[in-house]
Formats: sequence, C-alpha cells, structure tokens
Amino acid sequence: MTSPKTSPNLRPLTIGELLDRAIRLYRQNFFKFIGIIAIVQIPITIISLIISLFTLGDFVQLAADPTALENLENVENPFELFGPNFFTGIGASVVVGIISVALLAIAMAAVTRLVADAYLGERIGTMEAYFRIEDRVPALLWTLVTNFFFGALVLIWAIIPCIGWLTGFSMLSVLGYIVIPLAVPVVILEGYSGWNAIRRAWELMRRRFWPVIGFSVVLYLFSQLVVGGPAYLVSLIFQYLTPTMVNAGNAQLMFQIQTVSQTLVSLIFSLLYVPLQLACMTLLYFDLRVRQEGLDLVMAAEEQKGISAAELVAKAPRMPEGNFLSWNEVGNFALLSVGGGIIGFVFSLILSLLGMAVGLSATGGF
Repeated sequence: MTSPKTSPNLRPLTIGELLDRAIRLYRQNFFKFIGIIAIVQIPITIISLIISLFTLGDFVQLAADPTALENLENVENPFELFGPNFFTGIGASVVVGIISVALLAIAMAAVTRLVADAYLGERIGTMEAYFRIEDRVPALLWTLVTNFFFGALVLIWAIIPCIGWLTGFSMLSVLGYIVIPLAVPVVILEGYSGWNAIRRAWELMRRRFWPVIGFSVVLYLFSQLVVGGPAYLVSLIFQYLTPTMVNAGNAQLMFQIQTVSQTLVSLIFSLLYVPLQLACMTLLYFDLRVRQEGLDLVMAAEEQKGISAAELVAKAPRMPEGNFLSWNEVGNFALLSVGGGIIGFVFSLILSLLGMAVGLSATGGF
C-alpha cells in the first residue's frame, strides 16, 4: 500500500549523516526490508542446506575413517570413494547457486526501490516494491552477466606480474563492493543496463574515490562489528562445543550439527544486515548525484511542475563520461591494495584470536 508523499530533502551528507539516515530508514521499514529479503533468502538457504547435507555427509564420514585412506590406492572408480550423491549434489549446488544469485539480486533491487522511494518521500509496501521493478529485472540480470565477464577480465589483469599484482585485488574489491552495489540503483532508477550501468556507477564513484572508499571501509567495519564478528564468534563456539556434545567418532553427525548451526547464524545475520547495507549504498548513490550533478537543485527547481521525484531522478542531467581509467586512478588502486592488505591482515588476526579465546573459554580451556 502506498502512503502519502512528502517532499524529499536532498543535500550533501557526511559519512555520519549517511549512516544516520540509512539507519533511520532501516528502523522505519524494518519488517518490510526483512520481508523482501526473507521471501527469497529463506527458501534458498533451506534448499542449499539440504543439498550440502545430502552431498557432503557421507564424504565427511568416509574422510574421518582412517581405513579409507589406506584403501585409497585400490580405488579405480571415483564413484566408489565419493559416491553418486556427492557428484549429484555438486551439480545441484551449481544450479541452485546460479538461481539464488539471480533471485537475491532481484530481492536486493526491490529493497533498493523501497529505500529510494522512502528517501524521496513515498512509502510503499513489500510486494509493491517487487512490482515496481518487474520491468527492470531483465536489465538487472544482464548487468550481472556483464559484470561476471568484466570481473573475469579484471581477474586476468590481476595475475599480470607487478602492476596486476599491485592493483588487481583492489580493482576486484571496488568492483564487487562498491561499483556493483551502486549499479543496482543506476539500473532501477535511471534505466541503464549491462556495461552502461557498470560504467555509469564507476563514473559516479571515481570522482570521489577516496571519500567513497572511506565510507565503504566504515560500512565494512560496522558490518564486521555488528554482524560479521558476532556471527563468526557464534560459529566458533558451536565448532568448539560440538565435539563435547556429540561422540567425536560420529563425524557425520558433527558435520550436520555444525553445518545447520552455521547456516542458521549466517541466515539470521544476513536478513538483519543486507537491507541496511543496501540502504547505505542507495543513499550514497543519491549523495554522489547531489554533489556531482546537482540533483537536489534540479528537484527543487522542478518540484512545482508536478513531476514525480522518481521521474526527476531518471531524467536529471548527468555528468559527461571521461576516459575509463587514468594512471592516477591506477596509482590509487595500488595504494588501496597495500593499505587494505595491511589493515585486513591485522583485523582478521585480532578477530581470530578473539574468537579462539571465546571458544576456549566456553569449553573450559582457560
């Protein structure tokens, strides 16, 4: 159901203000956000969990059997070792994985639509968010396919000695964590698709490269603190506790308990965090357009003409495109790789040590 519209209040925002507004939208639309993601995420998770248990359960039990390794040399047919369930499950996992990527992308697009409409002063319902993006689904899926092949090219670049090693990882990170999330509102709100959507998202990001990187780092650290850290700690606790609750010789049952517990923890935290992340990236998209294209001035000037905010976002003037990549930006990617590698290593080390300490404490190791 659509609620009455209010006039949008667009202006440049600081990192703190972006997070504050995103959290407000998240709180105001909490159940709508969760509902949009849950419609897709829960069935996919259940199916994937069943396939995982069906595929790997027997293999885990076999791997835990010391006599199996002794007889490995006598195995001529791989089906004798892995069993037909293993290969059937792997094939099913690939199919489900491809379908889940497409469905989750559609769910994320629906959340983006809901966030954008709420930010522009119009409140819509869960199913209406899906209905409003149905004509953009083919463009969204084509953008995902294009991103897959473009990502493959970037990966090839990353294995080139020296310059590729130094810049490839950061390029892949920016593509996956910033450009593609920004491409979703570009596809849904502006009507782009495929390579043009990716190029448009990159153009919005590149002119504020370091501020956007800074915001993304803050968002990542926030996610690790609020979601990733707790989920990791809970998983570690289950990992340490399972051997004390189950006979250590029953590797299959241990695997099933750990897999189910980790899947449920991941599902819960994913349902809670993914909408907030999408809200942050959608508001970042608006902020970039306000700062670089004067979207706030355009909307203020055209507000009295009876044109909807969504139409203005789609039709507002856009900045011209430059060369796809400059040497200065290559240098930025190199700096990002070095700095990101150091920070990521230190953060992962601290989190691992903290998780081990909590797990040992829970099992009486201290």
